[in-house]
Amino acid sequence: MSAYKNFIRPFHLEEPLDYMFYRPVAYGVIKTLQRLPMTPNLFSLLALVCAWGADIGIVVDQPQTMMLAGFGILFFSVLDCCDGMWARWKGNNYPYGDLVDMFIDLLAAIGHVTALVLLTLGRDGNVLLPILSGIMLFVHASLFHDRKAVWTATTQNQPDERAAIVRKYRAELSRLRQQKCRLFSRFLIVCFLLFSGVQSAERELPQIDAERLKKALPWWGIAAGTTHLTILALALIINLPEIYYFFALVVANIFVAIAWLTERK
Repeated sequence: MSAYKNFIRPFHLEEPLDYMFYRPVAYGVIKTLQRLPMTPNLFSLLALVCAWGADIGIVVDQPQTMMLAGFGILFFSVLDCCDGMWARWKGNNYPYGDLVDMFIDLLAAIGHVTALVLLTLGRDGNVLLPILSGIMLFVHASLFHDRKAVWTATTQNQPDERAAIVRKYRAELSRLRQQKCRLFSRFLIVCFLLFSGVQSAERELPQIDAERLKKALPWWGIAAGTTHLTILALALIINLPEIYYFFALVVANIFVAIAWLTERK
C-alpha cells in the first residue's frame, strides 16, 4: 500500500472516481504487466484504441455493441491512468507525457461526442442533447483543471505559474522547430498552446481562500471528465444514453454549483 501511494496525488487533486477506483485498478494492471516492454505512450495508444472502438460500438447501435462500448470506455479510463503511473514506476518519462495525455483525452472525447450525435441521428432524436452534453464535458473538465491550477499556484506562492508554463512551451517549440525529426512533439506543443491558450494561462490569479478551494476541489472533480465517462459507460451498458445526457446537463451542473458555493462560503 505504501508503494501505491507514490503513484497518486492527494485526494483533492484527483477526480474522486480516479482516486477511489480507476487508479487502484490501474496500479494492479501495471504490476501485472511490469515485466513487459511497455511504455507510457503505448498505454495512451491502447486507451485511444479502446475509446474509438467504443465509438464504433455506439454507432453500430446494437444491444451487444452498446454494452461493449460501455466496457470499452471503462477500459479507456483505466488505461488513461496507467501511462503516468508506468512512467513513474519505470522512470521512462516521455518529456511531453502530460501533453500526450491531454491530446488523447481530447481525441477520445471528440470521438464519443461524434458517435453519440450519429447514434441520435440514427434514432431520429434531438442532436442538441449529445452536442450540449459534449460541451458540458469540456467545460466541466476545464473548470476542474483551472481550479487545481489556481490552488497549486496559490499554495506554492507562484501566481505566474501558468504563464510560465506557456512561456516554457513557446521556447521549447522554437527549439524543436530546428529539429526536423521532432514533428510529433512539435504538434503536441502547438495543440497545447492552441487549446490552453495565452488568455487563460496569463490572466491574474484572483484572491482566494486556499482552504475553501481545497474543500471545493472534490466537488469540481466529481463534475469533471472521469465522472462524465463513467456515467456514459454505464448508460451505454444498459442502452439508455439519455441517462448520460441528464447527468451532463443537470446533475453535473448541480455539483458545479455546490463547488462554487463551497468555495465562497
